[in-house]
Amino acid sequence: MVPARMTITGRWRRRMAALVTVPFLVGVGLVGLAAPATAASCYAGSCTGKGPVSQGCDNDASAIAEVPMTTGDGYTKVQLEYSQACKAMWARGRSLPKSDFDIKIVKHRTSDNAALYSHRVTVYSGCSGCANPWEWTNMAGWTSGSKIRACIQDPFTNKWACTTWFRLA
Repeated sequence: MVPARMTITGRWRRRMAALVTVPFLVGVGLVGLAAPATAASCYAGSCTGKGPVSQGCDNDASAIAEVPMTTGDGYTKVQLEYSQACKAMWARGRSLPKSDFDIKIVKHRTSDNAALYSHRVTVYSGCSGCANPWEWTNMAGWTSGSKIRACIQDPFTNKWACTTWFRLA
């Protein structure tokens, strides 16, 4: 007896084509797959003094406060960024066309207002058309009994403007 001839159905052909085509397209980069988010590598006090991007804390960050600044060189702002996963905050500022300015993150003890941590960064001019015109400070990690805020310095008057103090529960 001669075995029955196997026929390849259209459905089977489509499945095989998909099994071969999709890995090929992914391999050559024609189909984008989302990269997995980097897990945060610090938490609360252990984040103090570390960069938010290098620690993976920027993945869930949100701006919880901001202070705008209008100068002779245009409009900018400082934002106080917060990461729930890291329990840490940092300041972030957007560059101006011609003027450099400073931003800082400040952490104080709530009971006596003693300074616990401060990090200051210069936001350089001329990057308003860049893919990422933002600069940021290192983080101030939350610790019990502390408060944190972000500040921006006007490049023409040298006066500082700050967000309100934030305390985490």
